[in-house]
Amino acid sequence: MDRATIDKLFAQFESCRHIDSGVELWMAKDLQTLLGYIDPRDFFVVVEKAKLACQDSRGVVKHNFVPVRKPVRKNGKVQKVVADHKLTRLACYYVAKNCGFMSDNITFAQVYFAIPVRRPDIIEEHIKNKNAAPEPAAGGPVANAANADTSEEEEFSHGMDFRGFGSISSRHGGKKPGMGRRR
Repeated sequence: MDRATIDKLFAQFESCRHIDSGVELWMAKDLQTLLGYIDPRDFFVVVEKAKLACQDSRGVVKHNFVPVRKPVRKNGKVQKVVADHKLTRLACYYVAKNCGFMSDNITFAQVYFAIPVRRPDIIEEHIKNKNAAPEPAAGGPVANAANADTSEEEEFSHGMDFRGFGSISSRHGGKKPGMGRRR
């Protein structure tokens, strides 16, 4: 992704940002457009997945995904009221991570909502590093100095499972050597 694209996307995401009582918020309908979703039903599925991801990570869904009803005006008159959500930065991050396809907009959104410092040059650096990061070998743990523990004295081993998640396991099956049964 080139710098001109990053600057353009940065300006678009910043223009949709709202501040409410000192909290950064984005409206779900605006985010839908920014991420390239045309059908609101498809985006609704992504928002629901993001709510589950937030809940699974012990986030408070009702504080990050605030339902609101917005009037839609046509010719100065309220034509109908539509449902929307106010999304915090964390909620937007979960939405971007749960999108069903990848595009420049979604890649940018994942970095934009993850980085607390919102400067285009830092976002560009993270996007380049993300694209250059090596993938773990398929079907097994990655063995390198950063995540493979070679010490015989330590009780736990560190590694990575086949899905790329970090893992910590006991070398002794949950029992310390030389320890008897509890009474």
